[in-house]
Order: sequence, then structure tokens, then C-alpha cells
Amino acid sequence: MSAPDWLEAAFERIDAANAQDPNRVRWAGDESPKELVHAWRASHWLTQLAPDAAPALRLALRAHHLERWLRPRDAYPRDRVGYLRWRKDAQRFHADRLAELLAGGDVPGGVLERAQALIQKARPAAGDDEHAAQAQAFEDALCLVFLEQQLAGFADTVPDEKLRSILAKTLPKMSTEAIGHAAALPLADVHLDLLRALVAEVG
Repeated sequence: MSAPDWLEAAFERIDAANAQDPNRVRWAGDESPKELVHAWRASHWLTQLAPDAAPALRLALRAHHLERWLRPRDAYPRDRVGYLRWRKDAQRFHADRLAELLAGGDVPGGVLERAQALIQKARPAAGDDEHAAQAQAFEDALCLVFLEQQLAGFADTVPDEKLRSILAKTLPKMSTEAIGHAAALPLADVHLDLLRALVAEVG
């Protein structure tokens, strides 16, 4: 599905901002800005899950970690309360930065607000099936980016039981289709075996 001109222009602004990330990850044989790669991969997974996704969802995923390095986790206490506060503040920051970045652009009315709501993981209103479906696709893509891009590095920092617990909490957030994609990722054997075992457990 081709993007309208205003959405392509928005992607360019988001990508230019994320290209300033000083953190690097290796992808496709090159060292690239971390949040730029994660934004690209989120967009990629959305095309696999919902090729006809609405512009608001496409915009939200491209900007889901917009300039994340400016809100480091280490700036907050290393406990669960600190983590939850950081995550909430970061989501608000990404949504606000998206509005600032696209100010004066041609984003249609209501699209930016819906994208911001998705980024901040606002609960869908009762009966808002469209928002609920978009929120699920948003969550699916983020989970796949985590598994594909961050699982290996994260696994090196936590005990095996903690890793198992986190994956066991991640899978129920995902749709059946997204779990199928996850089980086919080119992960290390030990992580893929654990993931597939947990998939079997959740049914």
C-alpha cells in the first residue's frame, strides 16, 4: 500500500530525527542508529500484519520510540515504580514530539490525535472496534521488534527465569498471527526453543 504524500513527508521527518540517535545497532551488515532501525522494523512488521493499515497506525508505529535516547531509563529509579513512571513519561514524550515535529504539516484532522493515542497506549473507548484493532496491531509490531531486535541483548542481562517470565507475559499480548511470526524469527536456538515452548503452553 503506497503512502499519501503527507505521510511520506512525516516519515522523512521522523526518520531524520531518529537518525540522530547516538546508539548503534547492527542491521543488514551496517551499524545504524538504533531507533531508526527499530522504527523501520516496526513499519515492516505492520506491513506483514496489516498491509492496509490506516495512516494513523502507520504514523504511530514509525514514531513509537521517537528520540527515545533523550528519555533514558537510567534517569529513573531502578525499581518497578521507576520503570512504570519512565515508560509513561516516555510515551507522552514521543507523542508530544511527534506533534511538534509535524506542526505546520498537512496531516489530516484527527490522524495525529489517533496516532498519539496509540503511542500512549490509551484504552479504546467502549465500542471503538477500530481503535481496538489498531491497538492490537500496534502491540503486535512492537512485540515483534522487541523479539527480533532486543531479545538477545536483553537475555544477557537477566537470569533465565526472569527472561522466561518476561516472555510469558509478552506472548499473551500478541495476536495469533503475530505469535506465528515470532515463532519463525531467526533467533538463537536457546531463545527460539524457549519461545516455542511458551507458545505451546499458552495454547
